[in-house]
Amino acid sequence: MVFFFQTTHKDLPPKEDYDELVKLFKRCDVNNDGRLSWEEVKAGFRRLHSRFPLYRTYRAFQMADQNHDG
Repeated sequence: MVFFFQTTHKDLPPKEDYDELVKLFKRCDVNNDGRLSWEEVKAGFRRLHSRFPLYRTYRAFQMADQNHDG
């Protein structure tokens, strides 16, 4: 499963926050394929000095997988 930068979700954050999130995702996309892999997301959480980056990565992928197809 991967994260995409584009979305049509109705509950987007305010434009300023959305722009910051897109910048963060693009910085984490080290291979520049427009998608975030498990390792790229985990590395992003580590760069943010997040507590429990592995768990947070797991939860992020769980939340992003709306149709539960992995």
